[in-house]
Amino acid sequence: MGRSLLQLAVFVVLGGGVSAQTGHPPLADRVVSITFSRTNLSEALHALSELADFSFSVNAELLAGSPVISGRFREVTVLDVLQHILPPEIELRHSGNSVILLRAPEAHREPQAPMEYEIQGEVRDAVTGLPLNGATVVEVSRGKSTLSDREGNFSLRVVARSAQLGLSFSKVGYRDTALLLPFDAHPPRVLLLPIPPDAPPPVTALAPDSLPRTVETVGVGRLLLSRELVISARNIAGYTTRKYQLSFTPRLSTNFKIAGSVKNDYSVNLLGGYGYGVGKMELGGVFNIDRKDISGLQGSGVFNLVGGDVNGVQLAGVANVVRNGVRGVQVAGGLNLVRGDQAGWQVSGGGNYADTVSGSQIGVVNVSKVQRGLQIGLVNVNDSVAGTSIGLVSIVRRKGHYTIEAAATEFLPLNLTLRAGTTRLYNIYGVGYATGRDESYLSLGLGLGRVTPERRSWRLRNELTLNWIQGTGEERKQDQGLARYDLLLQRGLTGNLHLLGGPSANFLVSWGAEGVALAHTAPYTLASGRFGNRPWEAWIGFKVGISLAFR
Repeated sequence: MGRSLLQLAVFVVLGGGVSAQTGHPPLADRVVSITFSRTNLSEALHALSELADFSFSVNAELLAGSPVISGRFREVTVLDVLQHILPPEIELRHSGNSVILLRAPEAHREPQAPMEYEIQGEVRDAVTGLPLNGATVVEVSRGKSTLSDREGNFSLRVVARSAQLGLSFSKVGYRDTALLLPFDAHPPRVLLLPIPPDAPPPVTALAPDSLPRTVETVGVGRLLLSRELVISARNIAGYTTRKYQLSFTPRLSTNFKIAGSVKNDYSVNLLGGYGYGVGKMELGGVFNIDRKDISGLQGSGVFNLVGGDVNGVQLAGVANVVRNGVRGVQVAGGLNLVRGDQAGWQVSGGGNYADTVSGSQIGVVNVSKVQRGLQIGLVNVNDSVAGTSIGLVSIVRRKGHYTIEAAATEFLPLNLTLRAGTTRLYNIYGVGYATGRDESYLSLGLGLGRVTPERRSWRLRNELTLNWIQGTGEERKQDQGLARYDLLLQRGLTGNLHLLGGPSANFLVSWGAEGVALAHTAPYTLASGRFGNRPWEAWIGFKVGISLAFR
């Protein structure tokens, strides 16, 4: 294997693309409308680069003899336009905001043996002449990259067959630069030009994203991602796409140090991986960290951390954390957290959180700001609810329905009831007390109810409760279970005070050593019987009480 040393001093400007700091969408997603009418290829490339604000580099010999271009493109991406107008002998490569056009491998007349080259150079500010620390240098064909040091120096080793290399230079706050290096030519000199304060507004994006929070800034990102990976991801505007990625850790990846700027169709991470996003499937032994969107299937043994949207299925042994929205299914052993709209299913052995729930949450604890879907859990906590929440405890911070009631029934003359939830569906917590000839009885009840909107101070309540009734005497013989349905008409009295009353349907089952009903039963029964040695009774009763709404 041969070896060559190429000295590169970076002193003049090529190209005019902007970095991610200006707010441009990624080049792969940048949308333009442009028309060519018998335009030669060189002029077409310059017109497109001016319109979409990216830099490009190409050997002029590749454009010699190219046919004229005619075509009308409306609301298509820059890369789609380039792939349509470029002849087959020209290969398109891009990194960040830079496009480099190379001679396609199949067009080589005499394939060369692989050669190892070492490119050394210096990166400086085009205005001040000062060295730039932490600039990313990428060889675009193979994805090898490096960072400049405090003196602006860098060294990059690549193995290549062709007689030319394409390099891109990127740094936050500077215009990207594309560079074509033929090995038999004198080394060019390049400077990076600072972005002016009045940089142009971004071109229309397919999926604009302006939130400042990134996966690199959260605790686990700072812990697991190296400085080189994070700096390169910030320097390079946008992403490139690759079919596959294989990594052992984020630092040991087939995408090298620019892993955070590569969107993979398929990604397999033995321990953990880091990327721009995933198009179809990603599997991680321990974790997956992605800066932007995920589509398809993502699974990990411990956690998934996604800085964009998830469209598909996300599985984790412990936690799924998504910065934007989810449309699909999330399953986690411990926690699902979505800082956007959750429009599918969240299923967790612990907790679920979403800013907005348009789908369903199933977990021990479910939390949201706006709940428009379905929640099933032991505890549901929401700022506002327009959907359905089913749980042992349901808390609604805004526009919740909370009442406390004192009432009497034909079965238990003393009852205290708390209602909590929304008018659409609320939880009922009740306690009742009665005294018989032989002993006293205590009732504890749970239930669900809903109430109609108020109309001329009237409301109608439908409530179903399950009650456990226990004797409080020293020789308690048996327990009872009471299922009760109440249809209550409510009338506003003054302020938050209401009078309510109505009929009820009751079904009572008794069990215990004696196998007979307690002495204190309904005044009459419509039907009775036995389940084995357990007697049951059914009757129509009533309820009347006073209710106070306190929210």
